[in-house]
Amino acid sequence: MMAGQLAFCAVRQGRRKTPENGEEPGKIFHEHPPYRIDGRSTAFNACDTTALFLIGHDAYRRWTGDAGLAADQQGNIAAAADYILAHLREDLFTEDPSLCGADRFALKVTYWKDSVLHGRPDGAPCYPVVYPLAHVQNLAGLRAAVRLLSSRPLEDAANRMRDALSRIWDEAAGSFFLAIDRIGPLSGISSDALHALAFLETGDLSPARLDRIVSSSRTLETPAGYRTLAPELSDRMDNGYHSRT
Repeated sequence: MMAGQLAFCAVRQGRRKTPENGEEPGKIFHEHPPYRIDGRSTAFNACDTTALFLIGHDAYRRWTGDAGLAADQQGNIAAAADYILAHLREDLFTEDPSLCGADRFALKVTYWKDSVLHGRPDGAPCYPVVYPLAHVQNLAGLRAAVRLLSSRPLEDAANRMRDALSRIWDEAAGSFFLAIDRIGPLSGISSDALHALAFLETGDLSPARLDRIVSSSRTLETPAGYRTLAPELSDRMDNGYHSRT
């Protein structure tokens, strides 16, 4: 299944800048077939899928011992790594529609919580924006590319992304910021910090910060699992798709 998905992603990987659908060189699509919203396509409206393509390749090779698929798609892997590098601003993975030649995307938010952003009146960030979870995922993606391509320059870039983690940490909340856009940081507790733990490596965060994530996330606990956003924030949002789940 993973091999088939990676092959499909490689075939549909971005080749050019396309403002109408968010395509960029090396970028992996968001969904297929896409939707159309206000005359624009959602096809490439995601900034985390390219990292997952690299992580998937690394996992496939580790699970199977088959290095042939990565060798066949070496150009796709390198292009995906270049996409991540093109989005680094002061070592933070930054989302901005101008990178595909557009002023906006079809979707208001372009990482996995792709409905609306808490704390902005229209639910959309004021670009450029850093989504801390997407930064962590793209750090993991670049680390995967390092292993797949044996690249020292990519390793140096990944190390700088790791060192930048302290700049997306919300000390008051004991978690990562929800987002940091041109207006400023958005504070609050969400499941993103818990998701981030799946992509980080030992030593990326101090034991004290790991403990704080566990402690701050208690507000998300329910008998059925973890909420995606703290109740005091989600109750103020009209759109509950990614806030009251």
